[in-house]
Amino acid sequence: MSGLPVIISCEHAGHQVPAAYQHLFASDPEVIYTHRGWDIGALPIARFLSFVLDVPLYYEETSRLLIEMNRSPDHPALFSSYSQALTNDQRQWLLQNIYQPYRQKVTAALAQIIQSGQSALHCSVHTFTPVLGNEVRTTDIGILFDPNRSSESKFADSVGAYLMNKLPDIQIDFNLPYAGTDDGFTTYLREVYPSENYCGIEIEVNQRYAGSSRLHHVKKSLTEAIQHFYR
Repeated sequence: MSGLPVIISCEHAGHQVPAAYQHLFASDPEVIYTHRGWDIGALPIARFLSFVLDVPLYYEETSRLLIEMNRSPDHPALFSSYSQALTNDQRQWLLQNIYQPYRQKVTAALAQIIQSGQSALHCSVHTFTPVLGNEVRTTDIGILFDPNRSSESKFADSVGAYLMNKLPDIQIDFNLPYAGTDDGFTTYLREVYPSENYCGIEIEVNQRYAGSSRLHHVKKSLTEAIQHFYR
């Protein structure tokens, strides 16, 4: 361990669907491989951050179209239009065997840092499609946070400034392409831990970098920005 009070998570790391649930996608089997089914390129970014920073990584490879790991248990989008046909028993199985174990692992890792007397930084790594409907997204890297939490504002200011200096030709935005206070895992954890104990950040990278030669530069700069924050 590096000693940094940081954990990395990746809620949409894959597009796996257990055999018992594959019939849900029989009419549209390719959808799980699109941006709707997973965050393309997110896991390699998360792995790089974890490896270089020498901090724990937690990820879930079940498709978000089966159960959405980045939504609260009572959120209407927890189960997609494809999984709406599930019985209550089937939903409970997914919650008890996939959703809850993953989130409990991350929560336990954060609790261990906080109980040691440190403030925990949680970087939840995601990617987003460059074009959604008719909207072309101009954001390249988004830093999502709650502006009412001082620790998160401080992190966003530091990391954002570093990235803007390091990557002058890349568009760095705050709370884009989504609001940092939208329902998500970090939002839930803010209800558990106060600002002085928990800093929950979502890092969003445009999927146009997933197969790009510039991806390594993006990953390296993100890592350096986090290291710079702790200097």
